[in-house]
Amino acid sequence: MKISLKGISKAFLSNEIFNGAEFEASSGKITGILGESGTGKSTLINIIGLMDDEYDGKYYIDEECINDLSESKKSRLRGRKIGFIFQNYNLITYYSVKENILLPFRYLNVKPDITNYRSIIEELGLVNLENAYSNNLSGGEKQRVGIARALIMNPSVIIADEPTGNLDVRNKEKVFDILKGIAAKDKIVILVTHDMELAKKCDVTYEIRNKVLVKNETT
Repeated sequence: MKISLKGISKAFLSNEIFNGAEFEASSGKITGILGESGTGKSTLINIIGLMDDEYDGKYYIDEECINDLSESKKSRLRGRKIGFIFQNYNLITYYSVKENILLPFRYLNVKPDITNYRSIIEELGLVNLENAYSNNLSGGEKQRVGIARALIMNPSVIIADEPTGNLDVRNKEKVFDILKGIAAKDKIVILVTHDMELAKKCDVTYEIRNKVLVKNETT
């Protein structure tokens, strides 16, 4: 699978964010996005994650042009094919670990896939925590719950927005290893980070410089 942005231009009022940006990410690889605060990283991942369609240019998933889809089809595609991992975890404190992980099924009003749920919590070491609440978890545990929630719909694309920003070195490395494992399952992993050490471990990186996306092959 491959996603491609072609000639993307975006502005807020008179403030130009991108001008003719080109971006690609392929399954089996971790694609990093770097840039200083305020350069447009969040805007870019909102476009990639189908949260923002107010831009010029074309967005393709494989050979299909996403621009041509209806809003309802984009919404379904986002819900079923794209998983998000956040720096601040975005867990609901009055939900258990299990309830937080299964939340996407509630939003989509479909029956939970308990078999996949069991497989994910075993792989991420969350079996003994499924009845715990997030205020009783460490930062590393919260992030693993966030990763599990992102994986629960078996998406083809994972967008990780500064997923290690609140973690210590040990948990940072654990999370990156998890992301590598996800990519190895033939999924697209997009990692937004300001951590140069993590960026060096990505297969490909894009850096936002002066409103332009610059591609760097890292391996």
